[in-house]
Amino acid sequence: MRLSGRVVDGAVSLTFFAAGDKDRPGPMSVRVYREEHPTFTFGKDYEEYFHGLDARSAQEIFAGTLEPLNGRKFEFRDATTAVGGTYAYWVRHEQDAAPLGPAALRVRDPQVWWTEAEIERRLAQIAEPNGGLAEVVTFGRTIEGRPLRGVVAGNRERLAGFVGLVHAGEAGPELLIPAAERLVSEHADLLQGAGLAVLPCVNLDNRIRLVEGVPWYLRRNVAAVDLNRNFDAGWDVTDHMYGLDSTDHDSETYRGPAPASEPETQAVTDFVAQCRPRVVFSMHCLASICGDSFLTAKAARQDTAFLAEARTWAETYRHGMYPNATRDLAFSCGCSTGSLPGWLYQHARIPGFDLELGTNEDARPCVTDQATPELLTTYQARHLGGMRAVLQRLAGT
Repeated sequence: MRLSGRVVDGAVSLTFFAAGDKDRPGPMSVRVYREEHPTFTFGKDYEEYFHGLDARSAQEIFAGTLEPLNGRKFEFRDATTAVGGTYAYWVRHEQDAAPLGPAALRVRDPQVWWTEAEIERRLAQIAEPNGGLAEVVTFGRTIEGRPLRGVVAGNRERLAGFVGLVHAGEAGPELLIPAAERLVSEHADLLQGAGLAVLPCVNLDNRIRLVEGVPWYLRRNVAAVDLNRNFDAGWDVTDHMYGLDSTDHDSETYRGPAPASEPETQAVTDFVAQCRPRVVFSMHCLASICGDSFLTAKAARQDTAFLAEARTWAETYRHGMYPNATRDLAFSCGCSTGSLPGWLYQHARIPGFDLELGTNEDARPCVTDQATPELLTTYQARHLGGMRAVLQRLAGT
């Protein structure tokens, strides 16, 4: 047998296959064991944490007979987990000396980590009859064939761009789509003078894996490429950010086999080519939350005119998020070679930013995947304010 699992509608679904060549095996007597791991820390612990765990310390949660679902396939559903819990599971057939596993899963809050169906539903709602103000556009597909859809709304000649989930475990649709909804429904007058182009879910394949229960932080796409090192801007220069080597296939910052080799990267460049945004903000940080630290291209460090313009855009967004802010703006030329902001600067001199955590202490729970719906609501409002301020500046109001 082999054991796998995923979270569906808040419950854990374990799947395993009977050994042998029988197409239609009979019922199987099994025991299922579960162990919660509250010490597992998102962003610090990875798959290796679960290697070598022993089922003998786990609790037996089921002993009984399961019927095959499809050929040799069996499934067990555990609806007794808690949101925020991280679990290891084992399954043992009565004839096996040792259990199969562990399968590691984390149950996340679907209000904080949206499912693919929820993302599609919310995008479609924005494009419902609105006098042509907004439309949903497909800009490409992921490696696994998922459509990468975005929203374009308002004045198509004067657009600001907003991008999410370049890294799967970070921020995107849960911030950008609600802001787009409200801008379209509440600020049609503003959108006559300026428009927004939103591509909320670039690394969608691995985002779905997180939604379905992968416990550890996922950064790269399913081909193990860091999309923010894959753009054709200084790609051939090895990046050593975080003490990692971007040429190493096993590195979390692996740049890929060639510039713009990944279909997700190509979707972003097509998004920029089609929409021609005046400025682009890319959401990063962690676990659906993003702060107000603005990183732009390292290559622009000596370009004083560009940096002056970029700083003004960053100040505009930050003022929209925090109208009464007193602390200094977190602004730096911190984006590596192969990054989206680097590519925007090199190819079109478009001010582009990776938005990171910054100094906002109330966002800290996201670092360990502890963001709550209430915290997300707070940051949805803040980013709505930032996006609205950018559009106001773009429209000249």
